[in-house]
Amino acid sequence: MQLLKILPLLLLITSCSKQLGLYQSYSESDFSPETSVFNHDETNDLYWLVTNDSDHLYLRIHSSKMTTQMKMLNAGFTVYLDPTGEKSESTFLNFPVRRERRRMDRENTGRRPSGAPGGGERPKFDVNRVIERIDSSAVFVLEGTKETFNYKANDSGIEIAVFEGEEGVFHYFSVIPFNKISPEGEKAISKLSIGLVSGAFEIPVNTGGGMEQRAGNRPGGGQRMAEMQKRRAEMAEPIKIWGLIELKKQ
Repeated sequence: MQLLKILPLLLLITSCSKQLGLYQSYSESDFSPETSVFNHDETNDLYWLVTNDSDHLYLRIHSSKMTTQMKMLNAGFTVYLDPTGEKSESTFLNFPVRRERRRMDRENTGRRPSGAPGGGERPKFDVNRVIERIDSSAVFVLEGTKETFNYKANDSGIEIAVFEGEEGVFHYFSVIPFNKISPEGEKAISKLSIGLVSGAFEIPVNTGGGMEQRAGNRPGGGQRMAEMQKRRAEMAEPIKIWGLIELKKQ
């Protein structure tokens, strides 16, 4: 009988522990762009790595996938931080500031503008151009207490950088003081979970066929239309990556 009473509790603990994968944080002093091994999220083709020192948490992200770049830059990006090791969303860094499901438009999708001649190569998503247009406001929330700051001024103790590294590769970098996450700092954090979550886009419904139908009638149009539909489906789904971070004790 005693075992029957304990079993539900054991099952609950086991199920909670399986919710988040465990990832190792490395010492920031050991980080090297050439040798450090990033975690890879295949769905979004997104590479990410957490490092730390005694005072700060460092997050590095990069991706060459256009839909991932668009969701982070145009629909907003949030880094959730939970010092209890769960999936609480009460403490987070939000930059670019997250928007509700944003409607796709021609400029943000790399589509040719209306009236432009057909044919030729589709314009590439211009990472630097989009970065230049991002509002410089960032938000940090600790258990409901909101702080808004200008990420370019770097006057909040939080450092943020977004840039194009190699051609077509978007890089995101942030440095967050541990005392922003927990008043007692790194020593008080025994478990830390992190959530990397983007916004998403509303995909307009095409009821009349129109351009897509014409594209499907051209040579190779069926493949292009399938690629377009796949990209739209990806844009409608936000990035959602959660992990439990084992901090490197200093």
